[in-house]
Amino acid sequence: MKFILIFLWLCCCPSYGYSVIEVQSNTSFPWEWLGVCVLVFALLIGVAYLWHINRGLRQSQLKLNVLWQHVPDVLTEVDAKGTICALNQGLSKEFPVEKLIGSSSYDYLNEADKKLFKHHLNSALSSGGESEYQLQIKLPGGIKYINNHIVPLELDSSEPRALVITTDISHHKEAQKILQQATKQAEESAMSKARFLANMSHEIRTPLTGIMGMVGLIEELAQGEELTQYVQSLISSVQHLMHIVNDILDLSKSDAGHIELDESETSLWHILDDLEALYLPQALQKHIRLQVSFVSNVPRKVVVDAFRLRQILYNLMSNAVKFTEQGSIHITVSTQKVGEKDLLKFSIKDSGIGIKPSKQSLIFDVFRQAQANISKSHGGTGLGLSICRNLVEMMGGVISVESDEGRGAEFWFTLPLKTITGKASLSKISEKGVYIAIENAHNNQWFQSFFQALNIPIHHYEESLKIPDKCLLVSDCIKSTQAGWVWWLGADYDLNLVQGVHLIEPFRREALCNRLLDYEQQLQGRVADMARQDEGASLGKLLLVEDNLTNQLVMRKTLEKMGYEVSIACNGLEGVQAYESGDYLGIIMDIQMPVMDGIEATVKIRRLGGRYVPIIALTANTQTEIEEACFAAGMDAFLTKPVNRLQLQNTLETVLGNEQQQRQSSA
Repeated sequence: MKFILIFLWLCCCPSYGYSVIEVQSNTSFPWEWLGVCVLVFALLIGVAYLWHINRGLRQSQLKLNVLWQHVPDVLTEVDAKGTICALNQGLSKEFPVEKLIGSSSYDYLNEADKKLFKHHLNSALSSGGESEYQLQIKLPGGIKYINNHIVPLELDSSEPRALVITTDISHHKEAQKILQQATKQAEESAMSKARFLANMSHEIRTPLTGIMGMVGLIEELAQGEELTQYVQSLISSVQHLMHIVNDILDLSKSDAGHIELDESETSLWHILDDLEALYLPQALQKHIRLQVSFVSNVPRKVVVDAFRLRQILYNLMSNAVKFTEQGSIHITVSTQKVGEKDLLKFSIKDSGIGIKPSKQSLIFDVFRQAQANISKSHGGTGLGLSICRNLVEMMGGVISVESDEGRGAEFWFTLPLKTITGKASLSKISEKGVYIAIENAHNNQWFQSFFQALNIPIHHYEESLKIPDKCLLVSDCIKSTQAGWVWWLGADYDLNLVQGVHLIEPFRREALCNRLLDYEQQLQGRVADMARQDEGASLGKLLLVEDNLTNQLVMRKTLEKMGYEVSIACNGLEGVQAYESGDYLGIIMDIQMPVMDGIEATVKIRRLGGRYVPIIALTANTQTEIEEACFAAGMDAFLTKPVNRLQLQNTLETVLGNEQQQRQSSA
């Protein structure tokens, strides 16, 4: 460019007096030479531009050559016939670039891969779009998995061509294979764990069934309120243990964090009664006063997952008793309204060691405790509060703590309040009211709150007053034979003189409410006393197929008390034989038995034909697959051990109801 400017200056600058080009002084201006100069100038500019473009092209070509030679993928230019026209690198030492160029791509593929490559190549060339697929090729060094990405090339050549970008995905496939093997091993391990848990379920539930059954029989034979309360506390503890066993055995659900809620109509009184009865002995041993109170507007029954609520309360109560050495523990149930939501609030307040404010945000974490040395002095794993938080949040609530070190702690949580329609009908008792003569201030306040919650009028009784017929007297000091029923809280009183019971602490709200319901039925003349039935009459004959001797005894006694005759078979084969030779109203079939299991026995019974006899499965295995197998075999109902009497009776009435009616009508 500098050369061009110098040239123009020499040609046109007048300071020299003469032009570089010699002309006659008497001639006109040399326009022809000026045109030549302009033409030369244009040519020089064109040459400079072409030199610049060519320099850029050389740089681009150099970059492309570097990319072509060093890209890890194999780049292959092929024509429509699959002939290799260009290649950036060989596939292996045995197949260098020089050997591959000019050869056909089909020479290195098997028949299936040839068809696959041809299909994708033709598809890319005909449509002008890209195509991608995977295949494996066999090389001397072993099998390689590759991914082919075919891109059509727009060239001036009349023959269409395409660029095949080949990526070695052998490592990816190997990793995928390892992952699949690991997944398979994990699934096999999970299946082994499930089988182990199923066996453990059977082994744990079988003795628990015996315990539950025996405790139930003891409860029926128990005399005296004190022994009855002990038995009820034992039943509550065994039931809670059974629920915990259920969760432990269902590890797959727990591992995935998918614990399903089972909401149903639940008595808050029953839950808090059990909580108080369970922890009162520990509190008394440490000389701690334990108090449970309900705010007057709290409903007796709500819709909630009873087991999860118990689990939360038991964890919080266990901590309160554990960390309180003196003073009191107060459990309060109240209601709250936040915006448009009605909430239940549970509060457990203790006078224990308390928690520093700086530690309160940590105690709900897994394995975290307020102090490092707490586990040594008080025990525990640090899991309880974490479980509580997860359950409360799962149930749609909030949990928190208010505390300070050395000043006790108040743990509280809220849950959505889901009430149910309808209340216990105590109209006759409410008309008469109840009479109270209690000197103990604490007990007096307790019964005042109890009857107020049921909207039953309270009359303060004195010896000079006359109690109307069929009224209830609650007293610890005045002995009266006028009352229809007496709840005696004191000592040294012959209850044979009246119809009544001797109550001891802790008083159970739900049990007392049920007594009031019984009194209500007596007042309304609608008592259905099973003892009035003809003792010689039987509801029917049942076949019990069970191999465990303890469970045989428990089930036989329970069924006989319901009014059934019971025959026993010790395994499935004996059950089939007994069915063939006997006339039974129904069959209760265990599943896991020697010789022949319950499912196989049910299949054989159904194949025998004849009169249809309902079969109820009774098993310690809670797996869904077992339940489905039972129904598929022809069973009519499914019960898991341990089964309580009410559950068994309801199932029998549901399954055998029509059969019983038909037999009674034909008798």
